[in-house]
Amino acid sequence: MKTLSRIYNAFIFTFLYAPIVVLVIFSFNDSKSRVVWNGFSLRWYQELFQNNEILSALWVTLSIAVIATIVSTVIGTAAAIGIRSVNSRVRRVLMAINNFPMVNPEIVTGIALMLLFVFIHKTTGLLQPGYLTLLLSHITFCIPYVILQVLPKLRQANPHLYEAAVDLGCHPFKAFLKVMVPEILPGILTGALMAFTMSLDDFVISLFTSGASAQNLSVTIYAMVKRRVTPEINALSTLIFGTMLILLILVNVLQKRSDPHKKRRVTMLLIGSMPLTASAENPNPEVTLNVYNWGEYIDPSVNDMFTEETGIKVNYKNFTDNESMYAVLNSGAAVYDIIVPSDYMVGKLRQEGKLAKLDFNNIPNASYINKSLLGAEYDPTNEYSVPYTWGTVGIFYNTKYVDEADLQQGWDLLWNKKYSGRIFMFDNPRDAFGIALLKCGYSLNTTNLAEWDAAYEELKRQKPVLHQYVMDQVFDKMINEEGWIAPYYAGDGIIMMDEEEGNPDIDFFVPNEGTNRFVDALCVPANSPHKREAEEYINFLCRTDIALLNAEYIGYSTPQEEARSQLDPEVGENENFYPGEELLAKTEIFVTLPTQVNAHMDALWMKLKLADPRWAVFTVLVGVLAALFLALYVVRMIRKKR
Repeated sequence: MKTLSRIYNAFIFTFLYAPIVVLVIFSFNDSKSRVVWNGFSLRWYQELFQNNEILSALWVTLSIAVIATIVSTVIGTAAAIGIRSVNSRVRRVLMAINNFPMVNPEIVTGIALMLLFVFIHKTTGLLQPGYLTLLLSHITFCIPYVILQVLPKLRQANPHLYEAAVDLGCHPFKAFLKVMVPEILPGILTGALMAFTMSLDDFVISLFTSGASAQNLSVTIYAMVKRRVTPEINALSTLIFGTMLILLILVNVLQKRSDPHKKRRVTMLLIGSMPLTASAENPNPEVTLNVYNWGEYIDPSVNDMFTEETGIKVNYKNFTDNESMYAVLNSGAAVYDIIVPSDYMVGKLRQEGKLAKLDFNNIPNASYINKSLLGAEYDPTNEYSVPYTWGTVGIFYNTKYVDEADLQQGWDLLWNKKYSGRIFMFDNPRDAFGIALLKCGYSLNTTNLAEWDAAYEELKRQKPVLHQYVMDQVFDKMINEEGWIAPYYAGDGIIMMDEEEGNPDIDFFVPNEGTNRFVDALCVPANSPHKREAEEYINFLCRTDIALLNAEYIGYSTPQEEARSQLDPEVGENENFYPGEELLAKTEIFVTLPTQVNAHMDALWMKLKLADPRWAVFTVLVGVLAALFLALYVVRMIRKKR
């Protein structure tokens, strides 16, 4: 039985820590690949400390964690003492109230706090979502954990010691510090460490309460998956893991020592070594623009250049998709001056009156924008948006494994059983259904529900030949030849086909049946408090040298004609990135779908994904582990009774 127990424990620890070991190892990988080792290097640690976006998020994360830990530890300790002092009936009620936030789903807590902060801000003008609301939310969910850690130590402490100290003439507060605190210090320390860890790790509540002016690491990293998480994140995660491991070791060493003074000194050392104050707000009283963009969707030097030239600060935040950006704007949880939605979302925001009309007298560089990208259905009068990037959707394939003749199949290639298990598909409904609709000969923007049903049947028929639904994962999986065929955005081809960081055997084509032509545009929300400065920022991004910097960094097609003319001819004259009129005539831009059609598409997508056989495998695995754990528990209980 001991052997079985050891095997089970080994399996659990391997399952928990193997990903961390891989992450640590690949933080020293010389390549961007997350699966292929190309040699030892400290390259990503060097780049980490040059990435202002990540460092800013790290500073917010650490400062919030430290301040929340200190405040929640003080409040939680005082609350635990109060709970301990009341009668048992009241204590049970208070403990039930204390435990509720811990069992409550985080998303419910996050939404509730967001609505509270928005209500207070709209009615009083106070608590604008940002650094302060993020801090308050972290303090709120950390306090219950501190209380749970301090209460057991209070039960173990001898209350007569405190009474004796007071009877001997010691001031009550001094008696508390000298007598009670040393007794319960292990609980306080454990509660503080738990609060620090919970704050450091939190994502869901932070996502809803961070606002525009402050984002912690988890939210920033989540937003970076528009393209892919950069290897600097491996380095950062390794540093955080190492720091937490050292803290845990120190705490465990402390708890084994009996000298309360030593405990106190090291505790103060741990807390004192952290930054006690931090501000995510700009100390400069001048204008700060809040910019909301996709992750890694601007050259890192551009915002600094804008600030140097204009004196206007830029607070740059990321979102992961149009829907999450819309939810943030619609909730009032944050106020932004610049947003970069995609075509159909521009149309939705325009129809709902959430965009400001632009004054093009302040944006003279908009004259460089390719005229063929203007007058689209999402903004027919060109009053609310300026194109930022654009491109088409096509198919990436590995020339070593895919026959050239099969490319004539167009979108049908993604259903070809010959390549079963080596095909990827978009992991988002609009793109996946868009391909299926094109395959069926329908419009990308059809409102006929029967045509959406036909597209669903095609996607259902495709599932047996798929390797996986992917978004960001497509880079590594195609580069490392886990799959051979994948639909994706043309602009990402620069990464996938790069000779050094990508795979030179990968090529790209756009099927003759037509495809989606997307545009991501610069817009100013209607409630922006800095519209004039926002237009100045848009004009700056449309300037030739800046548009060129962005085009070279992002990889997506630039709408700025002068910038395109200065690109490397292998890119600027490549029809994969800048298709000719013949192909453009076959493209279609996504428009805002009616609510009924959107709901129908979402329901079909959910039905398609829930039918994934991997869920069945996962369920069986969880069931087996649960059964094994139950069997071990029953055996141990039987042995105890004997």
